[in-house]
Amino acid sequence: MGTSKNLRDIEGEIRVILVKKVAIITRTKNRPVILPRVLISIGRQTFKDFLWVLVNDEGDKTPIEEIANRASEEGIDVKVIYREKSIGMEAAANNGVRQSESTYIAIHDDDDTWEPEFLEKTVGYLDRNLLLPGVITWTNRIDEILEGDFIHFKDVSPYNHWVKNIYLSDLAVENRFPPISFVFRRSVYDKVGGFDEELPVLGDWDFHLRVLMEGDIHVLPFVLANYHFRVNLEKGNIYGNTVTSGNDKHVLYDAIYRNKKLREDIKKGVSGIGTLLALGQMFRRVNHISDALARLSHASKSSRIFSFIRKILKV
Repeated sequence: MGTSKNLRDIEGEIRVILVKKVAIITRTKNRPVILPRVLISIGRQTFKDFLWVLVNDEGDKTPIEEIANRASEEGIDVKVIYREKSIGMEAAANNGVRQSESTYIAIHDDDDTWEPEFLEKTVGYLDRNLLLPGVITWTNRIDEILEGDFIHFKDVSPYNHWVKNIYLSDLAVENRFPPISFVFRRSVYDKVGGFDEELPVLGDWDFHLRVLMEGDIHVLPFVLANYHFRVNLEKGNIYGNTVTSGNDKHVLYDAIYRNKKLREDIKKGVSGIGTLLALGQMFRRVNHISDALARLSHASKSSRIFSFIRKILKV
């Protein structure tokens, strides 16, 4: 009995050693042109204790196998998941998370990138702040042009450098950060039930709201994430950013989502997240003006007039 117990203890210790600190989930479908850039983004991280989970969402297997082999040759631990049927981004994300083990999770979509210290800074912060469910960094927006098999840089601009804190009231207006900038605990993912697979869009926003209901999400004031937009593509193009190429669907589901949550509150006779989302819709224009002023002020820090306006509006 004693020997058996000792063996189990040893097996448990080995398992703990083998489990990676971070599971990086990349969901992709027939977008081979941008996969090498994801490998570069992940491969140059200064923090190396991670597993890269490539979720091929009913796409061509050949480019996935090629990029996975390249990752392995570079010493990256990679796991490939082939989904036989595509039922949405959130289902693909859940599939990747649930077929991996780690302390933390990061969603690295196939069209975005990290700066080399992204994981080092975010993981280190969460290690030091054990009660936080997650942390984000500031993000740059990168506009680019896709021509054939080549991507050309066009412009870069601050995406949310003026965001100092994540308030539940602000997040109820609209999403304040992209998935590429967020690292969160697997324990909180399990607690909130993962991503909502019924949402064809806005799944990241919904997930961020539910995580924030469990505890604060802190902001690291470093620009370590890049949110990429192919600005020359028509709606529906497979290489388009879902926020732009699928804008009509985002607008539709924004109303569907808010109405659903508000109905739930009304039926329960409570003032919950649905009520907050309804108020957020009412104040959306004010929030857009506030953000616009914040962008102007960020770009013109030496201008006294913008500083004066911000003080008046307290933004």
